[in-house]
Amino acid sequence: MIRIWPGVVAVVLQSLLWFGVPIVAPDYAIVGILGAVVFGLVVVVWWLFFSRAPWTERIGAIVLMVVAVMINRSLVDPSIAGGAMGNLIYLLSIGPLCIALVVALLVSRNRPVWTRRVAIVTVSENATPESPPSSTRSAICRFCWRELVRPPSRKPLSVLSASRVMS
Repeated sequence: MIRIWPGVVAVVLQSLLWFGVPIVAPDYAIVGILGAVVFGLVVVVWWLFFSRAPWTERIGAIVLMVVAVMINRSLVDPSIAGGAMGNLIYLLSIGPLCIALVVALLVSRNRPVWTRRVAIVTVSENATPESPPSSTRSAICRFCWRELVRPPSRKPLSVLSASRVMS
């Protein structure tokens, strides 16, 4: 029987930091991102050493995550692949992959072993970041995130009236 609740707690804390800090305190968004990375590493340590899963699944899931990120690195937009001196793809992948691992384990809990393995493979391959213009979902998320983090700026009335006259 897999010990799953430590992973759930780590993912909940990771999500709170990742999504909550930028909403509450936009100036400290880097704390949320780095906190998400730290709790992502907590999930990896839990999975490797404290989950009670068979060692083949433990090592296989981590190898699968690394392979998914390496394949996805060549497919994402160059701004993501080269961002943060080439490390942005890794920072953006830790959170979704750890959340996906724990969700796959929750969904496949109390089911045969093969369903857990299929769930891990499925979510690992679908949880890596995408190219920004490639999907409507990511465009909608970027729009919502931008509106939550930075409210739209108010232009002075003179600029608005000048732009209406010129158009």
